[in-house]
Amino acid sequence: MSKSKIVLVVDVSSTALQAAVSVMTQYLSHRLYNYPENQIAVVLVGTNNTDVSHLTGKSDHFNNIVISKPLLAGDKSLFDFIQDLPEKYGSDNVRVDLIPALEVAARLFHQEKAKTHWMPGRNGHSALIPLL
Repeated sequence: MSKSKIVLVVDVSSTALQAAVSVMTQYLSHRLYNYPENQIAVVLVGTNNTDVSHLTGKSDHFNNIVISKPLLAGDKSLFDFIQDLPEKYGSDNVRVDLIPALEVAARLFHQEKAKTHWMPGRNGHSALIPLL
């Protein structure tokens, strides 16, 4: 079975962050149990920090977005990270447009495609999952 690449885009400034954590935990439990070869990345939106310059070359357009987990196979540390989101980022209340975060997520896919010659529909599937 081929690898799937999944990017979770999470708005940490949302009042529904705890509900998003619950959904992500259930989703990841299912995906990683049934498909352990999947690669998962996490992009946070609405943080007080910005860390996307290695993908974008500039950060003016991508303020308050952080690539907190690159595309890697999921493990227990991913679950721990997801569970700690409300505690670490729950007080961040920066309202941002989701479109730049989706662009960052798409660039993660593009970067991976350039490294592996990945072609949707042939070698695997992909999913951008915005969690607001």
